Amino acid sequence: QAPSQSMKLKELKEAVEAQSTIFSDFSCRREALSFLKRKLQGSKKFNLEGKRVHLVS
Repeated sequence: QAPSQSMKLKELKEAVEAQSTIFSDFSCRREALSFLKRKLQGSKKFNLEGKRVHLVS
């Protein structure tokens, strides 16, 4: 993804699911999204604004 573009948190989760089984341990989608949101908030490479995720350049 280019730094100027953004995607919805749900879209990012689906993209990660296609490449990894990291979310298979969660009992519901809400828990998985909450986990992803916490990870992104602690990252310096991503900026989370509401439900949109931006790659920091």
